[in-house]
Amino acid sequence: MGGTTVSQDLKNFETNGANIIVGTAGRLEDIFSRSNLKMNMKNNLKNFEVLILDEADRLLELGFRENLQTIFDLLPKQRRTGLFSATQTDEIDKLIKVGLRNPCFIQVKQKGNSTAQKTPLKLNNYYMVNMKI
Repeated sequence: MGGTTVSQDLKNFETNGANIIVGTAGRLEDIFSRSNLKMNMKNNLKNFEVLILDEADRLLELGFRENLQTIFDLLPKQRRTGLFSATQTDEIDKLIKVGLRNPCFIQVKQKGNSTAQKTPLKLNNYYMVNMKI
């Protein structure tokens, strides 16, 4: 969602439905909390199964607590939620308390590193650019 007006996003969703919805926390809250006579988003989200939040620790730091709470309240309680972040801050604990039930915490640690390093020292990120000519 995004790159168009909210009304265009809603019309597209109403026409085509969706298996995957991608958007920022603010845009998702805006879309999910809207309802009109033709389409009630809460009804359309009752079969929602998986919520993925990237850079989860930064969402609260950037002031998205209310947005996230609205999103969590609109989505079914029986869903899987994945919180992903390359760094782990104390904000993650706050986010877990806001929207997760029975959380399972998975953390990657570097062998032999007994310090409180949050990000592995040997972490390497790679990417590819596929340019069509």
